[in-house]
Amino acid sequence: MSVLVEINLSNDKLSGGLPGDMCSNTPKLKRLFLRENHIYGNIPMSIYKCREMEELSLSTNRFNGNIPIGIGNLSMLTLLSMYENDLQGNIPSSIFNISSLESMYLFSNRLSGNIPSKLNNLPNLNQLQHYDNNLEGHIPKQIGNLTSLLNLDLDSNKLAGELLEELGNLAKLESLLASFNDFLSGSIPSSIFNLSNLKTLHLQQNQFSGTLPWNMGLSLVSLEELTGQIPTTITNASQLRALAMGRPMARHVSSFILLPPHLQWGALRRATSSFYCFV
Repeated sequence: MSVLVEINLSNDKLSGGLPGDMCSNTPKLKRLFLRENHIYGNIPMSIYKCREMEELSLSTNRFNGNIPIGIGNLSMLTLLSMYENDLQGNIPSSIFNISSLESMYLFSNRLSGNIPSKLNNLPNLNQLQHYDNNLEGHIPKQIGNLTSLLNLDLDSNKLAGELLEELGNLAKLESLLASFNDFLSGSIPSSIFNLSNLKTLHLQQNQFSGTLPWNMGLSLVSLEELTGQIPTTITNASQLRALAMGRPMARHVSSFILLPPHLQWGALRRATSSFYCFV
């Protein structure tokens, strides 16, 4: 067992807990896939002993308790996937020291506390999906340092404060989802609408105010709590396939905007659709 490098038992109807000394017996383990089982209990604190771990997927199980701080010692980790469990407590700041990390999926748990502000050492992170938790506080301005980020999903938390101009630094960003936080407020930074790769922007069910930029025609917008008219430049968004609006805004759209053919009312979606990636 000491030379074992991969365990893949996903969707195998496994139950019970993980052995507390599992990494003592498999020190060379690089890939552990246990997704979609019925495994419960705490994630072993000894996980840090799997120092050569590159991919860790424990998603869609019944793990509870806190995420072990020792995961931050897995310096070769590229994938951390623990979504759809019953994990609680804060996200350990040590995780954000893993410079090799490319994808982090912690959504659909009961995680709380603030998003760690130590975001200076993740040059390769392209997926950050923490929706459907109890995260609170402000979105840290250091999030603008995640310049490889493609998808940022913070939907359905308890985040407050304003969206940051620093989000405009995420030049590769394709999807920004921060809906159903209730307490995000202020105006939407114009820098977001300069992101030429942005395809999906969901911000509804918050307390945003102000108007949309007149030149926003490259992005998909899903807003309910925003005043003012939708700029006519939205018709220039040739790649736009879904425009989801709150009903108060949608009632008045046709009076001042002629929607392009691919967004005529027969094809228009009135409800949001989120970007998901399951690993």
